[in-house]
Amino acid sequence: MCRGVIGPRDLAPGAVQFLQEAERNQAELERRVSEYTFMLKETERELNERGEVKKETVRVYEVYPLLGPKKISVRKLISENGVPLSPERAAKEERRVAEEIARAEREKDKKDDRDEEEDFKVTDFFRICEMVSPRYEEFRGRRTLVFDFRPRVGYRPRNRIESVIARLGGTVWIDVADRQVARLEARLLRDFKVAGGLLASVRPGASVVFEQTRLPDGVWLPRLAEFNLAAKVLFFAKIEMSNRLEYSDYKRFGTAVEGIKIESPRP
Repeated sequence: MCRGVIGPRDLAPGAVQFLQEAERNQAELERRVSEYTFMLKETERELNERGEVKKETVRVYEVYPLLGPKKISVRKLISENGVPLSPERAAKEERRVAEEIARAEREKDKKDDRDEEEDFKVTDFFRICEMVSPRYEEFRGRRTLVFDFRPRVGYRPRNRIESVIARLGGTVWIDVADRQVARLEARLLRDFKVAGGLLASVRPGASVVFEQTRLPDGVWLPRLAEFNLAAKVLFFAKIEMSNRLEYSDYKRFGTAVEGIKIESPRP
């Protein structure tokens, strides 16, 4: 694995090794999550200029992974704003999911250069950012080693996602016993423009929060992801919104895709 710059020269060798172990464990976690089915609650909020909620939509999904080189998953909507789907809408959703599974099966060996670019991973922060100011803190009843991070000077982003991360600074909490990322907070330090600002411009202060949790069997998996941003779209339309993803009810998945059939998950 290619190692990024960990931090300034005076960062203790023990901290460097700690971060390298955490990076390896995070890469393994990101691979392992494709072996589970889980529930996903998505809350989208649109805010007014005073930061008050103008519109809120809550959707709950069942998420199933699809085996294959791309490690993708499929979401099945089961409720919206606390109301289960009607029989008609549920049947339509079943057909959509079946079509998505069939398409994934047909295209599982097809190379798509966009896959890596559109995949936002915590491991990217270890490579793109430098870690500084280590200190110990308690987080959710466990001891963590906390680092601040900032963009690595001179890093040249390879794609759109890396361009965003290279503008972020923040803090990461790493579980001392398991060498796993427990929480990451990041904020946009410089504006980020889409298509040179022609389509959108995201303002500094936009933030990301990501948490992972330890399951009873000792496996770490995502628990929470939250995104908050203010942007100007097409020169004039200003939007402020937040998106919160809550992961729960993980079950090891008996994974196989045969045609459009997925085997049932194991408890």
